[in-house]
Amino acid sequence: MRENPSDRAVISQSNREVENLQEGMLYEEARELLIQQGWQPNLQGEPPNLTDVSVGNLFGLGYEEIKDCSGTGEAPCRFEFINERGELLVVVAIPQRSPNWFVRNWWIEQWQGPVLPFIGTRAFNFLGGTGTGHTITIAEDGRTTIEIHGTAGSTVIYQGAFSNPLSVESGLGLLLKDDKIYQLSPDGEIATDCKGEGTICEAELYELEFRP
Repeated sequence: MRENPSDRAVISQSNREVENLQEGMLYEEARELLIQQGWQPNLQGEPPNLTDVSVGNLFGLGYEEIKDCSGTGEAPCRFEFINERGELLVVVAIPQRSPNWFVRNWWIEQWQGPVLPFIGTRAFNFLGGTGTGHTITIAEDGRTTIEIHGTAGSTVIYQGAFSNPLSVESGLGLLLKDDKIYQLSPDGEIATDCKGEGTICEAELYELEFRP
């Protein structure tokens, strides 16, 4: 599990910043408290490690802020929140008296969001040809909108914070790399057969003079 090695050194600072958050608190109650104070689940950065059984179970329960769990020792799990000041709150919780989880410790870091690959709108088409297919628009603050375009009109399939990869509809994902975009299957691998058997699902990102 990814963990700050200096977490114990900053607990006192965190206590001043996060009112009423206490070690040993039931995680469900701690989460409600944090959201009331303006902290929101961090959906950017590293995606949840869904190959871990505990992570998958917690994510399925609606804890979308879960990032990873350790299978050794106390089996701690890492949860992440962000606030309007750009701070990242990491909460580590451990399982006790199943199915309950309890806060072990926490710390606050300055949030460094993912590097934006571009600002503006780019078009792409996994099927090839001259049709627009999809567009992805990234604002300066990282807000991202992905649309699919057809003869009947346009449909938004994702709207939210930028991350790389991006999780969109039906468990599929999109990965941006080197001016290209790749479609990911639900298992996180690059999808195939978009343009024929055995071909990977990749497309060039290109600028549009006008929105479709």
